[in-house]
Amino acid sequence: MNLALGSEQNEELYLEVFDTISNLPKISYPDLRLTHQLTITTARLVKSRRERERRRTTTVFDGKKENEQVSSFTTLNDITKAVTEDSVISMFWVVELSLIVYHKSTPSREDTQSFLTTLENICSDKKLQKVSRQFLDTIITALNFFNLSQSDEIIHLLREIKSNDTLSTFHENVIIKHSKIAEVKKDKKYKHQFIFKHPVTGTCTVTGSECGFIYKSKKQDGHWTRTLCTDSKDYTNTGIHLHDIISGHDMYWYAVWSGNTTDGTRVTVAGSLVWWKRWLSDITDWEFEQRYVAYNIADYLVTKPE
Repeated sequence: MNLALGSEQNEELYLEVFDTISNLPKISYPDLRLTHQLTITTARLVKSRRERERRRTTTVFDGKKENEQVSSFTTLNDITKAVTEDSVISMFWVVELSLIVYHKSTPSREDTQSFLTTLENICSDKKLQKVSRQFLDTIITALNFFNLSQSDEIIHLLREIKSNDTLSTFHENVIIKHSKIAEVKKDKKYKHQFIFKHPVTGTCTVTGSECGFIYKSKKQDGHWTRTLCTDSKDYTNTGIHLHDIISGHDMYWYAVWSGNTTDGTRVTVAGSLVWWKRWLSDITDWEFEQRYVAYNIADYLVTKPE
């Protein structure tokens, strides 16, 4: 049940439903309490959605900003400071930055626990995009193939994140597989297409194309940028159309790679290949597998079963 959407689209009907329930002559105390809880939940979701609409952006990925953080972050405190200052807005990126920090200098178990506690407190308030547990599983499986001194500690961190409902999720991200790429030669850009129907869309009345989005990627001054296409011309003859609810702010882009160990074991990883080459230096035959976008739909869910 999408209470936030129902409230926004027909507030009068929404209020009438809950007034009727509340005034039932034989309503039990637990049911009355549930009704009160649902109205509070709806108010919070509506507020969160309106805040999200105000910060809707077209930026999907900023390579320059990413590289600056990778080169400057050396401790877990650097990560929590960036989260507090809103320069890191996704737990996916927190995980990837942690891979860099642990490879540079492995924090103690006490520092790790302090980091987790601080992250949980921050994320309870800021509502960062949670990291998908499927993403974590891919990374943990890859790290288990190697006996690096840092492996046990980073695996411990990732498992703790995976078990924390404030930091990770199975269902609050939609993992969207890249469907098509086209080169825009005159601009030296690439257009990446993704098929995706946002929960708010409901029954789409557009015919002849599928719901989705396109982002353009371009390399400039040595850095890649990925920008959501919002101009209808970019969607001409693509078989995809865009709805206004789609925002780059809700996306986390990542790639999946695979390679063989010296004994021929195939290893699959998720995230930037730059740091995987550091962690798994004996793999030299890396191959690109697929691009994905993790789309955050947490503000459009009411019940959250794991």
